[in-house]
Amino acid sequence: MKYTVLPLALVISMASVAEDGWVAVGQAPTVKPATQPAKAATNGVVNSSVTSPAPTTASSNTSLQLELLTMVETMQQEIAELRGTVEVQAHTIETLQKQQQQRYLDLDRRMSELLTTAPAVNSAASSANNKVATSDDTVSVLPADDLYASAMAAIKKKDFASALNQLDTFAQNYPQHSLAANALYWSGEVQLAESNFDVAIKQFSSVINNHPKHSKAADSHYKLGVAYDRSGKTDKAKETLQTVVNLYPGVSDSAVRLAQRYLKRLESTQ
Repeated sequence: MKYTVLPLALVISMASVAEDGWVAVGQAPTVKPATQPAKAATNGVVNSSVTSPAPTTASSNTSLQLELLTMVETMQQEIAELRGTVEVQAHTIETLQKQQQQRYLDLDRRMSELLTTAPAVNSAASSANNKVATSDDTVSVLPADDLYASAMAAIKKKDFASALNQLDTFAQNYPQHSLAANALYWSGEVQLAESNFDVAIKQFSSVINNHPKHSKAADSHYKLGVAYDRSGKTDKAKETLQTVVNLYPGVSDSAVRLAQRYLKRLESTQ
């Protein structure tokens, strides 16, 4: 009986030790290590997938905003510089326009004084100034440029009879020349100064009708209004001056301003 109990006790004791040992070994690798690292790994995955990208996105947005602000500031600075340039150019253009208008007014005043204050020089030889003799005693007209220059020189010398003769010769012989409109215009100016209003009206009208795109068209239109007024046709003068105001803005602002002033003066006298 003793032999039987002892082995049984040993078996029970060994079974208990084996059971305790299995639990100890089993809990370490299967319960604690398996549960604790798994949570740590899980937490690690969550943290890396959820919280880590947030700083990267915020940094990108901040960088983009800074870049946009820099671009806006640069554009604002460039716009300010461009506005300054435009203002300077506008002032320069306005100054040049005023200078051009003043030069035109001065020229118009001097020519008017020249044509109205000095008596015409009657020269018997004035009709020969626009012609030259050839070897066979035939007469030919001066070249266009020379004839026009001679007529302008005669105006400066106040030899209006000779100037008119040469200008008329120019108009007859060189109707297609680039200076034809100029010759007609100055012929009208001289006729206006000589109080030959009907002839002046005819010359200015010729410039307007035959050379409407010429630079002298606006001036001729203005002088046509003046000729109408001096001939006593005030209503016709007003109508013509108003046409200048309506027709030539941006084309000949100086003629428009002169027409406006003359028109205002006519309206104030009535």
